[in-house]
Amino acid sequence: MLRDRYIWLSAILVAAYNIALFAYYQQGSAIFANLGSSAEQFGYSGVVLGVSTLVGSALNRALLAKGAAQGKLLGLAAGLLLIGAVSLWLLEHSIWLLVPMAVVVMAFGIAIPNVLSTALANYRHCAGSAGALFGLLYYLLIGSGLMLSAELNNLGVTLILLSGVIGVATFARGIATTAISPKSS
Repeated sequence: MLRDRYIWLSAILVAAYNIALFAYYQQGSAIFANLGSSAEQFGYSGVVLGVSTLVGSALNRALLAKGAAQGKLLGLAAGLLLIGAVSLWLLEHSIWLLVPMAVVVMAFGIAIPNVLSTALANYRHCAGSAGALFGLLYYLLIGSGLMLSAELNNLGVTLILLSGVIGVATFARGIATTAISPKSS
């Protein structure tokens, strides 16, 4: 399983989208403090992001119901994340940064269900063990990514870098999808 390119690309995508979300919570309180806002106001921003996740998930569901392919949805999510990342970088010194961050979180709501629904397709015969290993892999990647994010200490730059990783991984995973066939663990 650890030699399976599709698993690695799926884990990278799950990790990168999660890092994009968690980096906001990691750095957001300092950003809000620099804007002269209170910790309470930062806390309320979580409501905006929670609603944005629901909007992304609802959009994902609606597009799937209309027959949209998962690859197209992952491309849409990657594009939304890039737009949100660049916009946030431009608005980082304004409370308006919440608008592009909401777009980033919508991308999360679209991408994560699509990645997770197919990540372990080749491992149905050992789903429990495969799921545990897959989870360990992406949690290790999330932890490593958040350490790097803390070192960068710039949410906009972090999101732009993540959008590049997501773009490459989405493209490569699309290529790897055509090669999915039953494999042994």
